[in-house]
Amino acid sequence: MLEQGLLVELSKLVENSVIHYEIDRIRFLAETDYLKAYAARAETWELLCIIVSLQGDRRYGINDYIDMTKTARCSRLTLYKFLRDRIDCGDFHIVRGEKRSRKTLTPCNALAEDFRYYHTRFCGINELAS
Repeated sequence: MLEQGLLVELSKLVENSVIHYEIDRIRFLAETDYLKAYAARAETWELLCIIVSLQGDRRYGINDYIDMTKTARCSRLTLYKFLRDRIDCGDFHIVRGEKRSRKTLTPCNALAEDFRYYHTRFCGINELAS
């Protein structure tokens, strides 16, 4: 019986540490200069992850990024306007894509650094895969 009680207490400690870790992660995101705009919604966070993962690959543009987003609970136009606003804020640099009309995006240095730091601190990833 004592052993079972210890297991229950240990389970609560682990659960609490996971919850505290998640609270720490959420608070960190809310306090960042760049990531907080993306962390508010699953689709904008996914969009950021897609853009960063493609590393300025000129075969892809804004419409491609939106097409790749699977968590969207809003319209394409809403995501397009969100990206346009983030470009206007300086979060992304526009690189001419393979097609003349295509706008390929690369994150500004500060956004990329916040993204890398987040993944190092909370995901244990020191180098983001290409």
